[in-house]
Amino acid sequence: MTSNRTMRSAIGERNEPTDSALATPSGPTPAPLETRRIRLRPATPSDADFLHDIVFDDGLIPLGTTSESEPAHRSLVNFIICRTDTGSPIGSTGISNPHFANGYAYFGVRTLRDALRTGFGVEGAGLCINYAFQMWNFRKLYSETTDVGIRYFGSALGRLLKEEGRLRDHEFFAGTYWDRVTLAMYREDWYKIGLPLLTRAINGVQSSTPPQT
Repeated sequence: MTSNRTMRSAIGERNEPTDSALATPSGPTPAPLETRRIRLRPATPSDADFLHDIVFDDGLIPLGTTSESEPAHRSLVNFIICRTDTGSPIGSTGISNPHFANGYAYFGVRTLRDALRTGFGVEGAGLCINYAFQMWNFRKLYSETTDVGIRYFGSALGRLLKEEGRLRDHEFFAGTYWDRVTLAMYREDWYKIGLPLLTRAINGVQSSTPPQT
């Protein structure tokens, strides 16, 4: 179980890149951190209770949870997803465990139960992914989920997220074992497919394919 102390440590930890070529920003334009409906703000130690609550709010094992629970978890950036109309926090997203020499890192996203299937999580994750590709020259971003959480990604699976690994019956939860699935978001797929969709959300244009998360 993840403790508040562990979360405060993860939020406060700063990891300096070890490879200067990949540690430098990949483009001169600042990455947007807001759509018409949600915005990202940096997580702080004062968010530890919210992050603790959100882990246990939905009773599932959604995207990013398994990698975030590993002892070797190293946070590169953490954001709180907030509604633009009320300012209320409804989720979190972030980049962790960067491997600059190999050109990849991990991303995760989680929303409160009430925000499921609103699209807030999709927009928040999209802003975070775009931020990572804009700020660092990652080739791809990994995330780990289970076959409980994978159902929330709908049409993104196969188009934007490629399954690259599966450990059978790896996670024990709710009295049964679940597969642990590794998904990959490739840089070229993001800029070809993901960024245009995010741009529509930033401009307040509804997508023809409703988001699932």
